[in-house]
This record gives sequence, structure tokens and C-alpha cells, in this order.
Amino acid sequence: MRDLQKYIDDCNRRIDAAQRRLEKTPDEIRQTNVLLKSISDLTASINNGLLEVEILGSMGEVSRAQDELFRVRQASQSKSDREKELKALSDTSGPSGHQKLQVCDVCGAYLSRLDNDRRLADHFYGKMHLGYAQMRKTYDAFPKEMKGRSRAPMDDDGPGGPRGPRGSGYRSGRGGRGYRGGW
Repeated sequence: MRDLQKYIDDCNRRIDAAQRRLEKTPDEIRQTNVLLKSISDLTASINNGLLEVEILGSMGEVSRAQDELFRVRQASQSKSDREKELKALSDTSGPSGHQKLQVCDVCGAYLSRLDNDRRLADHFYGKMHLGYAQMRKTYDAFPKEMKGRSRAPMDDDGPGGPRGPRGSGYRSGRGGRGYRGGW
């Protein structure tokens, strides 16, 4: 039981370490937040600009409305550029880079999200994965099994008591396996 717990805890530590390695760095998180804020600001600017174009158009000031529409288009282009930057950053962020790695939560192996189904099936039916899955299943089932068992008291009333019919225990006394009769 202790060995199972030791192996499972060791695997869990490896899984946690692998997860930490795949997380984004603080610099990448900061860049992502800056881009998200910029995209949000540009979206608000575009919406306000479109509203202003509509108002200017209804007032008959076509030239000012066209100028504002030009600024809205520039903001829209800037927004699409920022969205491309954000996508590129999220695609290549972390040490996983282009591979899109994730950690198997059973055995701790790195899996690529881009792998085909055959390769993933090979992993899930591999000896290491199945072995760790069996260890975890056995470890989880062990306390339930122990609760189900009732402790049966030792039967001291049998022939010869708890040490058998000859009395004193394993390989001792006359008649034991190592006994040589006589002198």
C-alpha cells in the first residue's frame, strides 16, 4: 500500500512539474493582457465612431462623416492587426510552442493536441499509461475493500491451538523437519 502511494505521489509530482513548465511566462501573460486591453479600447472606439458617422450623416454633414468613417476603418484595421498578434502569441506561447502540448493526467506524459487519433490511442493503450491507471484504480479501491472486510478473530480453539498440532511452532521440537532422531 505504501509503495502504491509512493509511486502515485511521485507521478503526481511529475504531472504538476510538467503542467508548470507548460504554463505561460509572466511576460507572455503581460503581453496578452496589453493586447486584450488594446483590442477592447479599439472596439469601443469603432463603435463610438460608427455612432458618430450615423449622427453626422443624419445631420447632413457628409464630409465630416466621411472623415470619421476613414478613422473608423483605420481603427478596424489596427484592431485586426492586434487580433493577429494575439493569436500568434497564444499559438507560440510557453515552451510548448507550436506543438500544443498537454500533460496526461494519468501517467504524466506529454501529449500533442495535434496528434492523430492513432497516436493518441497508442498512448492510452501503452504499458506505462495502463500501468499507472491500474495503480490508481487499485489505490482508490483499497480503502473501500478494507472497509468491506470484517476482521475475523484468529481461531485459537482449533487442534493444537494457534501453532498447529505439535505445539511449539515452525521447525522446532521433535518431529520437525530438521529433527534427527537419536544420538
